Amino acid sequence: MHRLYPSIEHEVIAINEPAYFSEQQSAVYLDLQGDLYQLALALQQSTAYTNLRIEALTTAILQRLLIYFTTAKASSGVIYGKAPQIVERIQKITMYVNQHYTQPISLSDIAQQINVTKEYLTRFFKQHMEMTVGEYISLVRAQHAYEDLLGQRGNLTAIATMNGFPSTRALNHAFQAVYHQTAATIYKTEHTLD
Repeated sequence: MHRLYPSIEHEVIAINEPAYFSEQQSAVYLDLQGDLYQLALALQQSTAYTNLRIEALTTAILQRLLIYFTTAKASSGVIYGKAPQIVERIQKITMYVNQHYTQPISLSDIAQQINVTKEYLTRFFKQHMEMTVGEYISLVRAQHAYEDLLGQRGNLTAIATMNGFPSTRALNHAFQAVYHQTAATIYKTEHTLD
């Protein structure tokens, strides 16, 4: 998100309270639901054009969210029902993970970055993100590895290594959790289509 739209640093996407939408936002919200449905269908297909379709839908969804639903952080007060300091701490954690996902990341590393204990970090993240820090790290790594698989940027071992996984087994485990199929299966499918 930061790479595609740097201004997001000072904005939030406020889409969780449809009762407060303008008429235009309500119409766009319905369009978004349709786009998300189309994205879900595209993710279940496997054609030579699937990746292009997914990319186009994702870009359209992101563009609508940014054009119609962003608001300045300062004016938003409470974001998604959470106090600004909670959101700021979550952003620091997720930003750290996104910047260092290719390297080994420990709870101590993250806790030190936000000046809390490992125990507090563990409880805080689970409470507010509904997943563990480890699950989030695996999710980020899997998302980047998926892009590399689609872009055919090496074999499974190389892709695992480039994205911070200690082994292809860990890569496959993360893919199974996120995409409900192994990286090896996706890799074979992508290389069969060529």
